[in-house]
Amino acid sequence: MLHSLRSTRRLSSLNVPKPPPTKLPPTKLPPTFAALASSSSSLSLSGSASSLASLPSLIPSLLPHFEAPQPDPRLVAATLQAFSSSSVPAAPLYAAAASHSGHLVSSASPPTTASLLRAFSSAGFLAPQLFRAASSRAAPLLEHSHPAYAGVLRDFAGLRYRSAPLLAAASAAARGFVGASPPLLASALVSFAHLGATPPLFRLLEKPLLKGGPLHPLLEDGGAKASCGALWSLCVLGLAGEKEALLRHLRARALERGGEVGPNEARQLLQADMHAEAAGIELPALPAEILERAGEGGGEMRSAQEELCSELLGELGFRHESGLAALGGGGGEGWSTVDMGCAEKKVAVEYDGRFHFLTDVEVRGAKPRVEGGPTAAKRRLLESRGWRVVNVRYFEVDRWNQAAARDASEGGGGMEGGGGGGWRDEYKKFLSKKLKAKGIKIRHRKRTEHGTLFKTGRFVVTGVKEVDVEEEGAEFADAEIQASVELDL
Repeated sequence: MLHSLRSTRRLSSLNVPKPPPTKLPPTKLPPTFAALASSSSSLSLSGSASSLASLPSLIPSLLPHFEAPQPDPRLVAATLQAFSSSSVPAAPLYAAAASHSGHLVSSASPPTTASLLRAFSSAGFLAPQLFRAASSRAAPLLEHSHPAYAGVLRDFAGLRYRSAPLLAAASAAARGFVGASPPLLASALVSFAHLGATPPLFRLLEKPLLKGGPLHPLLEDGGAKASCGALWSLCVLGLAGEKEALLRHLRARALERGGEVGPNEARQLLQADMHAEAAGIELPALPAEILERAGEGGGEMRSAQEELCSELLGELGFRHESGLAALGGGGGEGWSTVDMGCAEKKVAVEYDGRFHFLTDVEVRGAKPRVEGGPTAAKRRLLESRGWRVVNVRYFEVDRWNQAAARDASEGGGGMEGGGGGGWRDEYKKFLSKKLKAKGIKIRHRKRTEHGTLFKTGRFVVTGVKEVDVEEEGAEFADAEIQASVELDL
């Protein structure tokens, strides 16, 4: 279908008549879906469809209508909403809809476009072309309603998609959105923080606080969840020192509703206090029950890629602890721990997988390589406490991770150690350069099978031979001598 669409565009540019539209096969729509096609509400199907036990069996009969040259955007949006709200996989339908992104967005109303984005985001189905098309029409989409403004930002952030046109349109429409309800306003601020973009909303919220005037409901009594979300966003975006009055006000409002503070909100409060401390702001200590709730929750699972990085750092002589609680907190939460850390020397190595990065949807074929707001904020916080932070980004070491996975599948050791040969040496050299770039010097040592050590330079090893090491990392041809390295921190 994609090939035929491209062919149609080429024919049009040559002033050749377009081929006649493809006729739909004689497949009858299920009654509820057929009713939707003439319905004025793109969401009218969701409630009834969610109760259908046979949703998966409807996919074959729906697919031809999704693959039509110009599918009905209301039908597509409501159908995908029904599947996503029912947590029923429908990859063929999502893929077919994504292939018509331009048509669907250009012919859909703002509410229908918002429904489309919500369905893809809820299902976690990546469709950068759809979100790129939506960002080109961001202004009417964001200005349609307060829920649409907050929802679209949430859906972009949910799939970790970043778009400069969308963020520009969101900033331009901020004055109209600032009157939204506290939950919607807080949701939008959290999305901005994840996208690493500073909106004018904070300035609009702070202005009456500083100069007098009616405060936004969020600042009056927006509830603990909204207050904590807004507070966390302000700090993640590095505005703690600049917006101290707003920070103090949001924190006070959240603590007034302490009974509503759950584990997530408690962690947001604790992080905000750490950012405030880094900005030189003194705050009263958080109540003990808040600190206790911040420590609730299970620890993060370590990926095979992180395990491999840790193993190779160990082979380099980097003595470290995995999941080191460098920022306090508790529960092994990722925000308060570092992946691999040496507390004595305050060196942290963070393995940043794909979820730490955003995809710029304006660049066709782009990979997730734009650092997300929380990742940048964590590094700033660690550095403010005197830690040297080494970030190992997944795309920098992907080729070696793939080589490790191949070795593991072939029984050659791979991720679990051993084997690997050349790629392991290359990976270790890369890590060595990363450490040196942060001022972490490596002192190479060599040892014989008998354990006699000698440093870089000219040394006589009794009973073996005289060895001349001209440079760090020099390899020895002598089979008796094995490599060993130790960090000079």
